[in-house]
Amino acid sequence: MGCVSEKRLAGLALGLVGLGLILGLHPWLMAIYHTELGAREIEAALRPVFPDRLAPEQIQDPGRLARGIAHLRAALAWDPHHLAARRWLARAYAAQNQPDEALQILEPALLDFPTDPRVALELGDLLDMRGDVEGAIRLYERGRIGSRRLPLVANYLKRADDARRENLDLAARLYQRALALDPGNLYASYRLLEFYRHLGDQAGMAEMTGRLRRFGPESVRVRVDLDFRLPRAEASAMIALVEDGIWDLGTLRRVIRAQLALAAEGLPGLMVDQALEILRARRPQDPHWVLDQAELRHRRGEKGQAEILYRAALDLDPHLARAWLRLGMLKEEEGTPEAQREAAAFYRRYVEAAPDDLLGWQRWLRACHGLEEDPSCAGSTDGQRYLAERTDDRRLAADLLGIPEAWLRLGENQWAFGDFEEWEKSKPQGWEWSDMSNAPPWAPGLFLSIPETLEAYHGRVAARVDGLWTEAQEGREPARAGYWSHSILVEPGALYLLSFAYRADLAPGGWIGIGLSGYAELRLPDTGGSWRYVGIIARSPGSDGQVRLLLRLWGEGEAAFDAVALRTVRIPEDRVPADLPRMTVR
Repeated sequence: MGCVSEKRLAGLALGLVGLGLILGLHPWLMAIYHTELGAREIEAALRPVFPDRLAPEQIQDPGRLARGIAHLRAALAWDPHHLAARRWLARAYAAQNQPDEALQILEPALLDFPTDPRVALELGDLLDMRGDVEGAIRLYERGRIGSRRLPLVANYLKRADDARRENLDLAARLYQRALALDPGNLYASYRLLEFYRHLGDQAGMAEMTGRLRRFGPESVRVRVDLDFRLPRAEASAMIALVEDGIWDLGTLRRVIRAQLALAAEGLPGLMVDQALEILRARRPQDPHWVLDQAELRHRRGEKGQAEILYRAALDLDPHLARAWLRLGMLKEEEGTPEAQREAAAFYRRYVEAAPDDLLGWQRWLRACHGLEEDPSCAGSTDGQRYLAERTDDRRLAADLLGIPEAWLRLGENQWAFGDFEEWEKSKPQGWEWSDMSNAPPWAPGLFLSIPETLEAYHGRVAARVDGLWTEAQEGREPARAGYWSHSILVEPGALYLLSFAYRADLAPGGWIGIGLSGYAELRLPDTGGSWRYVGIIARSPGSDGQVRLLLRLWGEGEAAFDAVALRTVRIPEDRVPADLPRMTVR
């Protein structure tokens, strides 16, 4: 009987302990339950702008957002110290651009979790939203910066600009901190140059001037971050660099054109647009910045806005020929009969303004197919003959050899990757990027390999080389860069025709180099941005028949290449010229 009583007492004690545990765990379990449901609702309701930062977001489902907030508030009612619930609820308020409400929710977490960097970083986001520069800096630094490098840079710049009026030393330290996090930041570099000028520090001035003149690719690369403060600061710095004589206008235009080609889509394109807004506001009568804004929208597929801006550029300068070409491209893409007529009219205007550009002729004649009786297509039959005279490979080879076309046999194109359609990261398939700059024996420079997708001569993509800046140095070879082809096997000692299209828009002193196995490098002229056609007659090496081609830019400017073809040429042996290679540019 005593044993039974003891067993009952032990069971009762265990039951009481279990009940106590259940009652004690119940708030924690309920907090987890409501946090999980609330997080699911918030995640479904919002479309974030930043992947890892508190900021206003696109609200896709207000109902689910409200339900999520209710669940998260319930979670905090059960457990006020639940960190995940506080972070999710702070995000919900930040998404609605309510940083004060979000701060009230998240600030207590800093007391509960003082060493958790996520809390400090997210509080920094909220203070950044409120414009509390010093608070944002303090909390970003407390959170060990993490993914908040760019917003911290933006706050350093803002705090430094404010401090310049009263405390230049503090401003300089903040600009230096910004540069430590963002080494390519032109704005911070230029402000430090001004600081050294104020001090009369010749060494500091020389260092910053050199840094600004010899900027690296990180200064051109668009920050993938929807923080408009940075591109606006960079644009204002670029303007100051031109006005100060450190850059010329050509450098500025080349930087912007490279950004247009490399970063038009997605968030980077919005950042480039912010820079263009600053440039256009500074020089509102300059049609080139309007043309660049139009190109940006064209590349992004915003065709209506692109057309408006192309027309605005023509209002400022009716002789801006490229705007006519681009308007024709937009109309051609519409695909309707009426749009085709409009495209033909725009292309005709372009051909009249830029008669050397084969792309204009090609586009005009294509748009005129079936519209030969339309006034915009008058003369298109003669245009077909004119284009053939400039681009037909058989005719090209015969003219170079000085023989009738009937005397030669032209083989099939053996160049498999001459259309540049497929790319492997920053180089076209079948080619290698060759950058001869910066390291001895070559002079300094900055070159970029770019797939040109808006104005390819053939197909969708051309290979483009941009030389943003170069610097001549005594004892060093000039800087240059371009594309080396993989080897093409041709019958040893065989005569062949190499043909391709190219365009070049070069700074003074720049030129296009063409290298072929067994021959000295050939020079091509500047084309002012027009596509021209090149034909070269040469022999393959007699030893192994391996032919490699080098297409490159020497100096500053922009060059593009497309439609590379290599064909063997059969002619009577007594008609083979001794003075090879022979080249023509049409």
